[in-house]
Amino acid sequence: MKKSEKRLLAVFLGLILTGALMLGATSYLKNRRALLTERDRLETEWIKLEVLLDEKKVWQTRTAWLDANQPVFRTVEEIDQEIFQTASTDAVEGVAFSGQTLLPSLETPYFTQAGVFMMATGELPAVFQWLHGLTSPKQFRALRNVQMASNKENSGLVDVRFELLRWYRPRQ
Repeated sequence: MKKSEKRLLAVFLGLILTGALMLGATSYLKNRRALLTERDRLETEWIKLEVLLDEKKVWQTRTAWLDANQPVFRTVEEIDQEIFQTASTDAVEGVAFSGQTLLPSLETPYFTQAGVFMMATGELPAVFQWLHGLTSPKQFRALRNVQMASNKENSGLVDVRFELLRWYRPRQ
């Protein structure tokens, strides 16, 4: 081989080696980035698991309290009847109902939610006293979408619209 051919062969081999190194480096950096991302995800998951294990007793206590106190789901009809009665019997003097509409029940693996949409009119202190009586964490009741406005006919009264919700243990 001539000297120029040897030089050309060396340049060619150098170019091939350089290209292989560039492809290898690109592949290495791509895999490294993917592995670092996966490591970060696993570290985050590990932290979440450690927190859950640290809070295990707290959640077991809460679950035991729910099992002991949350009302048991019966039939939809009984629950619907009960929620209507709850709203009526907890009424305070000076509060007048103008309508109740049953909301569709919501069933999840963890609870069953029943609710009623209500409208009432009364003096502001009486309405607040009544609403406060309806909201009871121990009874698993809460108010949602509360709207209050001054009564158009009598300025001393307020009109209130809201949804009264109650949660029950899931069916078993």
